[in-house]
Amino acid sequence: MPSFYLDTSQVKRFADKLRTMHRSNMPIAVRQTLNDAAFDVMKNTLPMIWKDDFIVRNKSFLRSHSGVEKADGWEINGMQSKVGITPKGSEAANDLTKQEIGGSEKKPFVYMNPARVSNSNLKVVQKKNYFNKIGMLKGKPNKMRSAKSQYIADAYVALKEGLLMLTNTRSGQILVKVESMRSNVKSMKMFIKTTPIASYKKGRMVQLTPHHFLEQASEVSAKKMEHYFIENAKKRIEKALR
Repeated sequence: MPSFYLDTSQVKRFADKLRTMHRSNMPIAVRQTLNDAAFDVMKNTLPMIWKDDFIVRNKSFLRSHSGVEKADGWEINGMQSKVGITPKGSEAANDLTKQEIGGSEKKPFVYMNPARVSNSNLKVVQKKNYFNKIGMLKGKPNKMRSAKSQYIADAYVALKEGLLMLTNTRSGQILVKVESMRSNVKSMKMFIKTTPIASYKKGRMVQLTPHHFLEQASEVSAKKMEHYFIENAKKRIEKALR
């Protein structure tokens, strides 16, 4: 969070009043002001900027992966509140922290629309299609087989064992889920139904555009700190007069 300065006449007036009271009142008002601003970032300004900057596929994602570390103690100069993304073991949350300042990351697999809810890029990936949980068919191709017969053999094993498999296409390699296999005795043809899960490119690097969403949200909430301080100062003064 940005620092809080007592630099307006109205704020100074309330600050001077608090200093004439019990010495605990000023630190409490400042501490609560910092915390109010941090929670405003998490609950209001961050979701607002998040919605403008990103495709929101999971509406509860930000709420479940953000948190506040409240200001504490009695030394005003050392007080600070923090708000940010809390990964909690989530790869997506870890990736999100990188997008604050930009950069690049290695991403050989990129989910495709058929793996998502309603086949839409605006929706989340269906849990049943998480490739790191399903597993991939491993092993080297049999040099004695043709490409076609190898594809059929791989599809059979992938379907039987519930694994995903890599297949070559004109546009590159794709990780697919084998849904079904059937043969036509008359035509001597094999029909294999697959669902594309992710595109694959070894060593692929993805450039991350810096969004500075946390910085922007903090700056918006910081403008409310004067109001928060005055409200918290009033509460301390009213409490002292009871």
